[in-house]
Amino acid sequence: MATTVPTDRQKAVLDYVTKHWADHGYGPSTKDVQTNFGFKSYTAAKDHLFALAKKGLVEFSPQSVYPAGLMAKIKNLAS
Repeated sequence: MATTVPTDRQKAVLDYVTKHWADHGYGPSTKDVQTNFGFKSYTAAKDHLFALAKKGLVEFSPQSVYPAGLMAKIKNLAS
């Protein structure tokens, strides 16, 4: 059974995604994550985000990543 507990680096990425949403009203792009953490490649940032998604901690839209469950909450508020 896979763990849902993020590694220290994944927790930092998750915190960044959450803060970005709070500050800007939308999630960061993978490129934003790459730049913020100084990853040498886009793939490194994407791999961290995919690992968080696999653990159910983030979800993706076509342009950004966001904390899991956030879009459902927004849709419920709009209803």
